[in-house]
Amino acid sequence: CSAYRPPSYSASETSHFCDMLHDCLQSVDLSTVPVFITGDFNARHTSWCSSNQSTSAGIDLENLFCSFGQDQLVNFPTHTAPSGRSTCLDLLITNRSDMVHAIDHTAPLGASNHVQLICALALQGPA
Repeated sequence: CSAYRPPSYSASETSHFCDMLHDCLQSVDLSTVPVFITGDFNARHTSWCSSNQSTSAGIDLENLFCSFGQDQLVNFPTHTAPSGRSTCLDLLITNRSDMVHAIDHTAPLGASNHVQLICALALQGPA
């Protein structure tokens, strides 16, 4: 699934966003179903891509991901601000990091200042 949290979200909007992600994760049997969530979360956490600061949204999201045993796998900057500062805002969250063979990126599309994420997954067909 994909997710987008606008950078302008207030604390209450971010809480609602986290509640919706919580409900989605809670509705799945995580012991048998691989879950992959990717998107632009517009948040920072010190455990993501060697960020040197956490935002309140990043702390809320990291706590949510950890409570469901999810891992964040992107380990490179995905966004470059007009100031030139690079950060990791686009994430790949999963309960099955063993299925992810590689994560890479290509140049942004058009006028975007976000790279495009590319992920190689190990998928098995029906037996």
